[in-house]
Amino acid sequence: SKFTLAPVEEDKNTAEGGAAAEAAIISAYPQLVATVHLNSESGIGAATAVKEAGKQGKIFVYAGENDYAFALKVKSGDIAGFFGPRRELHTYYGLQALYDFNHPPFVVDGLDKWTAPPIPAFMDVGAIFVDESNIDSWLSQQPAPSPSAS
Repeated sequence: SKFTLAPVEEDKNTAEGGAAAEAAIISAYPQLVATVHLNSESGIGAATAVKEAGKQGKIFVYAGENDYAFALKVKSGDIAGFFGPRRELHTYYGLQALYDFNHPPFVVDGLDKWTAPPIPAFMDVGAIFVDESNIDSWLSQQPAPSPSAS
């Protein structure tokens, strides 16, 4: 099968912008099957536009996010899936890098930590992709949300 990539639409990284951009894409591409949003807010707006167009189950919305509340939107069918970095490693590696920067495990004569930082310039924390095939497993591995978060 052949797919055509639609042009990028400006969604302003907001739910309102995502809804407007998705509505424009739906109108311009009647055979649309899926859209990808690189942030969570525009993905939520896009899902609303799909529902308002009566195309839920025909157009699949994917968005960048990975928290518990957002995952429930996959479980309910509001969005098809989400993707993002493994957040738990952001915190771990970030704290480790701060510690290593302030307590270098080694020192090279003539170079200070500002000239030759003792930490990597980039750390790959890995990625996740969650959809209906693995949502139950992903949810079961998350800590229970606090009552104030609901």
